[in-house]
Amino acid sequence: RERFLERMNLKDVMKKPVFVSSKEKLEGVAKLLTKTNSLGALVGKPIKIEGIVTKEDLVKHFGHKEFVSEIMTTSIIFADIDDSPAQVIKVLKKNRINFIPLLKDRVVVGVVSSKDLLPEVEESNEKDFLFD
Repeated sequence: RERFLERMNLKDVMKKPVFVSSKEKLEGVAKLLTKTNSLGALVGKPIKIEGIVTKEDLVKHFGHKEFVSEIMTTSIIFADIDDSPAQVIKVLKKNRINFIPLLKDRVVVGVVSSKDLLPEVEESNEKDFLFD
């Protein structure tokens, strides 16, 4: 696994970020995440992120809350596009998250997830791996 990570570059595995408004309804965000095959969305704009909402958040609050603003996480952890994949994995594990926005010059340029960085870890084992 370490050799695989040493050869990897975040720019090669990052995904295009999905942005939504805090005023958007959860149903619309759920459809957007499904359509784009994303684990989460960033709330706001590339230069001003207000929060983050993940598929897990949507599942947890669906039917109980209506708008992104009601469920978004506002304490966001970022990584730098030039960080090593191993550094990002440590941040994911330490903070018990599996999705992180990537910055370049304080602007969001992409997102990566544990699936992007550890493709050999099956989805069912992903939480066990990250949260051991």
